[in-house]
Amino acid sequence: MTNKAADTDLMKFSLPHFFRPAGIILAITGSVIGLLFMLIDLRISLPVFAIVSMYLEKKFLTVFTTNVADELILLCLLGGLFLIVFSREKPGTPSRFNLKARSLFAALFYNSLFLGFSILFLYGQAFGIILALNVFSIMILYLIFLYVFVRKDKYRLNEKPDSGNNQVTPPSNTNQTRH
Repeated sequence: MTNKAADTDLMKFSLPHFFRPAGIILAITGSVIGLLFMLIDLRISLPVFAIVSMYLEKKFLTVFTTNVADELILLCLLGGLFLIVFSREKPGTPSRFNLKARSLFAALFYNSLFLGFSILFLYGQAFGIILALNVFSIMILYLIFLYVFVRKDKYRLNEKPDSGNNQVTPPSNTNQTRH
């Protein structure tokens, strides 16, 4: 499959570019709400419908009032990262299919290593936190690797090819005569 064909197939699963700024705003909003949640114990109590609720007792198809701040944080972060990752590049930018594929592979690879490490060495609530972070970690790693690979690619393209002749030769003075 050529890059052109791969880009066309990829376009079927990507969103228009104008979703990217909305994703950035959502991700920042989720981060700010998350900080407030941790720093000042932010509480937003609302009635919610739950298909299954298992706290002290199991409840099915029920409505109850709870703090929805953590759900709001997760939805903002997940939605924002989703919009950033799945939005197309700006019109007129060169194809980045190979960079995106490499970034996705690297993100999945290192996230899997991290999860394997966590399974072996983290227990209890610490492992629960890792599982919660795993909701976002692949997308965050993907964006980090994509940024690094794009920077490397730009640097490589802007680099002047070396002719292989690194020796400095003095100018020849054939017009000078001895006195």
